[in-house]
Amino acid sequence: MPCHKMLNFLYTTTTGKLLRKIFRAHWLAKCVALYMNSRFSRKRIQPFIKQHRMSMGEYIVPTGGYTSFNDFFTRKLKTGTRPIDRNPEHIVAPVDGNLCVVPHIETDTIFYIKQQAFNLEHFLKDAALARSFADGVMMIFRLAPQDYHRIHFPLDCTPQQPRVIHGLLESVNPAAFGNDAHPLLDNERHLIMLETASHGQIAMIPVGAMLVGSIVSTYTPGKNYRKGDECGYFAFGGSTVVLLFSCNSIHPIAHFVERSLQGLETAVKMGVVVTT
Repeated sequence: MPCHKMLNFLYTTTTGKLLRKIFRAHWLAKCVALYMNSRFSRKRIQPFIKQHRMSMGEYIVPTGGYTSFNDFFTRKLKTGTRPIDRNPEHIVAPVDGNLCVVPHIETDTIFYIKQQAFNLEHFLKDAALARSFADGVMMIFRLAPQDYHRIHFPLDCTPQQPRVIHGLLESVNPAAFGNDAHPLLDNERHLIMLETASHGQIAMIPVGAMLVGSIVSTYTPGKNYRKGDECGYFAFGGSTVVLLFSCNSIHPIAHFVERSLQGLETAVKMGVVVTT
C-alpha cells in the first residue's frame, strides 16, 4: 500500500530519515490540521471511504454531510451500535484498533513488535508510578487512519486531570519500530489516571502519532463515568491508546495474550471485552 511504501522510505533510507524530522514536527501537524478542518478537505472523504472499504452504517452522518475531513475522521457512533458489557469485573476495549498485550510489564522490558525496548519509567515520566505498575499488564491499542477515532472509558471510573507528556510525533505503525524510532517512548502523550472501585488505579495513555496534531479530552476530571462513556478523541492520523493495570488486578483473555507472544496484533472494536 502507498502508506507502507512511504513509511518504509521514511524509516529505512538515509534521505527518508532526514525528511522524517519534518514529518514528525508539531508545526507540520498543525498545518495539516488547518487543511483537514477546512471545507476544501471534504473532497477526500469519499475516496478515503472507498479505498478502505468502510461501512458507514454504524456512524452518525450529519444532514448535508461532514463539513471537513476531520469532521468525518472524528465521527461519532450511532446510539446503541456498540452494546457495552456491564459486568464490573470486565474491561472493554476503549477504542477500535489492533491489540497487543504484555502480560508482565517490567521497569525495562522488550516489546514484541520487532523487539522494541520499552522503559516504563521513561514512558510515564514518573518513577513511583512506574513501580506501582511493575509486574502488571499493559494493553496497547494501535489505531489505523480508517478506524473510529473516539476514545471511551474501559470501565466505570473517576478520571483525573490529564498530564501532558510532551514529545515527538513519530508513526505508530509497526514499520516504525525496530529502526531508530521509539514511538511509545518518544511521542507526545496524555497520562490519565482512572480511579476505580473494581480494579484500583488504572493508567490510560492516549499517544499521538505522525500528523496527529491533537489529543482532545471531552470528559470532566473528577466526575464519575460509566464504562463506554466518551473520554476524548484523536484528530487526523493513526494513534495509540495504552492501558496499564497493577499486578494481579486483571486477567487478559488468553487468546489476546497468545497472539501477542507470537508478535501478532488482534483487531478489536470499542466495547469488546478483553479480560475474563
